[in-house]
Amino acid sequence: MNTTSASFPTELESILNVMTEGVIIIDPLNAVVISLNRAARDLFDFSSTEEAEQRLFIWSEFFEATYFDGRPIESSAWPIRRAFRGELFTNFEIVIRNRHAGGRSWVGSFNANPIRNSHGRVILVITVKNVTSGKRAEQALTESEENFQSMADATPAMI
Repeated sequence: MNTTSASFPTELESILNVMTEGVIIIDPLNAVVISLNRAARDLFDFSSTEEAEQRLFIWSEFFEATYFDGRPIESSAWPIRRAFRGELFTNFEIVIRNRHAGGRSWVGSFNANPIRNSHGRVILVITVKNVTSGKRAEQALTESEENFQSMADATPAMI
Protein backbone atom coordinates (compact mmCIF):
# COMPACT_ATOMS: atom_id res chain seq x y z
CA MET A 1 0.00 0.00 0.00
CA ASN A 2 1.47 3.32 -1.03
CA THR A 3 0.48 5.84 1.62
CA THR A 4 2.00 8.62 3.62
CA SER A 5 2.64 7.93 7.27
CA ALA A 6 0.34 10.80 8.24
CA SER A 7 -2.66 9.30 6.44
CA PHE A 8 -1.96 5.68 7.39
CA PRO A 9 -3.49 5.83 10.90
CA THR A 10 -6.71 7.26 9.41
CA GLU A 11 -6.75 4.64 6.66
CA LEU A 12 -6.00 1.86 9.15
CA GLU A 13 -8.81 3.07 11.40
CA SER A 14 -11.19 3.04 8.43
CA ILE A 15 -10.15 -0.50 7.55
CA LEU A 16 -10.54 -1.72 11.13
CA ASN A 17 -13.97 -0.11 11.45
CA VAL A 18 -15.43 -1.99 8.46
CA MET A 19 -14.25 -5.37 9.77
CA THR A 20 -16.90 -7.65 11.25
CA GLU A 21 -14.40 -9.15 13.70
CA GLY A 22 -13.68 -7.10 16.81
CA VAL A 23 -10.12 -5.80 17.11
CA ILE A 24 -8.69 -4.49 20.36
CA ILE A 25 -5.17 -3.05 20.33
CA ILE A 26 -3.53 -2.48 23.71
CA ASP A 27 -0.28 -0.91 24.85
CA PRO A 28 0.64 -3.26 27.73
CA LEU A 29 3.46 -1.06 28.98
CA ASN A 30 1.14 1.86 29.69
CA ALA A 31 -2.02 -0.28 30.12
CA VAL A 32 -4.02 1.75 27.61
CA VAL A 33 -6.34 0.80 24.81
CA ILE A 34 -4.80 2.15 21.61
CA SER A 35 -7.70 1.20 19.39
CA LEU A 36 -11.02 -0.57 19.59
CA ASN A 37 -12.84 -1.00 16.30
CA ARG A 38 -16.58 -0.61 15.78
CA ALA A 39 -17.22 -4.39 15.89
CA ALA A 40 -15.50 -4.69 19.30
CA ARG A 41 -17.41 -1.67 20.66
CA ASP A 42 -20.69 -3.23 19.48
CA LEU A 43 -19.90 -6.68 20.93
CA PHE A 44 -19.05 -5.26 24.35
CA ASP A 45 -21.65 -2.45 24.24
CA PHE A 46 -19.00 0.27 24.61
CA SER A 47 -19.79 3.72 23.28
CA SER A 48 -16.10 4.62 22.77
CA THR A 49 -12.50 3.49 23.06
CA GLU A 50 -12.21 5.73 26.12
CA GLU A 51 -15.03 3.85 27.85
CA ALA A 52 -13.30 0.53 27.11
CA GLU A 53 -10.03 1.87 28.48
CA GLN A 54 -11.70 3.02 31.70
CA ARG A 55 -13.12 -0.46 32.20
CA LEU A 56 -10.06 -2.43 31.06
CA PHE A 57 -9.04 -3.71 34.46
CA ILE A 58 -12.49 -3.84 35.99
CA TRP A 59 -14.23 -5.81 33.25
CA SER A 60 -15.50 -8.30 35.81
CA GLU A 61 -17.75 -5.55 37.17
CA PHE A 62 -19.38 -5.22 33.76
CA PHE A 63 -19.08 -8.71 32.28
CA GLU A 64 -19.42 -12.27 33.43
CA ALA A 65 -17.44 -14.95 31.60
CA THR A 66 -18.18 -18.66 31.78
CA TYR A 67 -17.21 -21.89 30.11
CA PHE A 68 -19.95 -23.68 28.14
CA ASP A 69 -20.81 -25.86 31.12
CA GLY A 70 -21.60 -22.73 33.17
CA ARG A 71 -18.46 -22.74 35.32
CA PRO A 72 -17.24 -19.19 35.90
CA ILE A 73 -13.92 -18.17 34.42
CA GLU A 74 -11.54 -16.62 36.93
CA SER A 75 -10.68 -13.05 35.96
CA SER A 76 -7.02 -14.07 35.59
CA ALA A 77 -8.06 -16.45 32.78
CA TRP A 78 -10.01 -13.85 30.80
CA PRO A 79 -8.63 -13.22 27.31
CA ILE A 80 -7.32 -9.71 27.99
CA ARG A 81 -5.57 -10.77 31.20
CA ARG A 82 -4.03 -13.77 29.43
CA ALA A 83 -2.81 -11.50 26.62
CA PHE A 84 -1.24 -9.14 29.17
CA ARG A 85 0.79 -12.07 30.46
CA GLY A 86 2.11 -12.62 26.95
CA GLU A 87 0.02 -15.69 26.16
CA LEU A 88 -0.79 -16.40 22.55
CA PHE A 89 -4.08 -18.19 21.95
CA THR A 90 -6.44 -18.99 19.12
CA ASN A 91 -10.17 -19.68 19.20
CA PHE A 92 -10.52 -19.41 22.98
CA GLU A 93 -14.31 -19.66 23.16
CA ILE A 94 -16.26 -18.46 26.18
CA VAL A 95 -19.71 -17.19 27.03
CA ILE A 96 -19.81 -13.46 27.83
CA ARG A 97 -22.74 -11.87 29.64
CA ASN A 98 -23.01 -8.11 29.91
CA ARG A 99 -24.20 -7.33 33.42
CA HIS A 100 -25.41 -3.85 32.39
CA ALA A 101 -26.99 -4.30 28.95
CA GLY A 102 -30.03 -6.27 29.98
CA GLY A 103 -27.95 -9.35 30.64
CA ARG A 104 -27.26 -9.92 26.94
CA SER A 105 -25.00 -12.90 26.46
CA TRP A 106 -23.04 -14.23 23.50
CA VAL A 107 -20.29 -16.72 22.69
CA GLY A 108 -17.01 -15.08 21.82
CA SER A 109 -14.05 -16.63 20.06
CA PHE A 110 -10.87 -14.81 21.08
CA ASN A 111 -7.37 -14.71 19.59
CA ALA A 112 -4.34 -12.88 20.98
CA ASN A 113 -1.01 -12.03 19.42
CA PRO A 114 1.67 -9.69 20.68
CA ILE A 115 3.35 -7.77 17.86
CA ARG A 116 6.10 -5.15 17.69
CA ASN A 117 5.15 -1.67 16.58
CA SER A 118 7.33 0.57 14.40
CA HIS A 119 9.31 1.62 17.51
CA GLY A 120 10.05 -1.98 18.49
CA ARG A 121 7.66 -1.97 21.44
CA VAL A 122 5.27 -4.85 21.98
CA ILE A 123 1.57 -4.14 21.54
CA LEU A 124 -1.22 -6.63 22.04
CA VAL A 125 -3.72 -7.39 19.31
CA ILE A 126 -6.81 -9.23 20.47
CA THR A 127 -9.48 -10.23 18.01
CA VAL A 128 -12.94 -11.46 18.90
CA LYS A 129 -15.94 -12.61 16.95
CA ASN A 130 -19.44 -13.58 17.95
CA VAL A 131 -19.85 -17.31 17.25
CA THR A 132 -23.16 -17.74 19.08
CA SER A 133 -25.17 -18.93 16.07
CA GLY A 134 -22.52 -21.51 15.14
CA LYS A 135 -22.41 -22.81 18.70
CA ARG A 136 -26.20 -23.09 18.78
CA ALA A 137 -26.13 -25.05 15.52
CA GLU A 138 -23.43 -27.38 16.92
CA GLN A 139 -25.49 -27.92 20.06
CA ALA A 140 -28.66 -28.68 18.06
CA LEU A 141 -26.75 -31.16 15.88
CA THR A 142 -25.29 -32.91 18.94
CA GLU A 143 -28.76 -33.16 20.56
CA SER A 144 -30.22 -34.50 17.31
CA GLU A 145 -27.48 -37.13 17.03
CA GLU A 146 -28.04 -38.15 20.67
CA ASN A 147 -31.81 -38.43 20.10
CA PHE A 148 -31.28 -40.53 16.97
CA GLN A 149 -28.82 -42.80 18.80
CA SER A 150 -31.31 -43.26 21.67
CA MET A 151 -34.04 -44.21 19.21
CA ALA A 152 -31.73 -46.61 17.38
CA ASP A 153 -30.66 -48.21 20.66
CA ALA A 154 -34.29 -48.68 21.72
CA THR A 155 -35.36 -50.23 18.41
CA PRO A 156 -35.30 -54.06 18.30
CA ALA A 157 -32.77 -55.38 15.82
CA MET A 158 -34.25 -56.72 12.60
CA ILE A 159 -32.93 -60.03 11.28
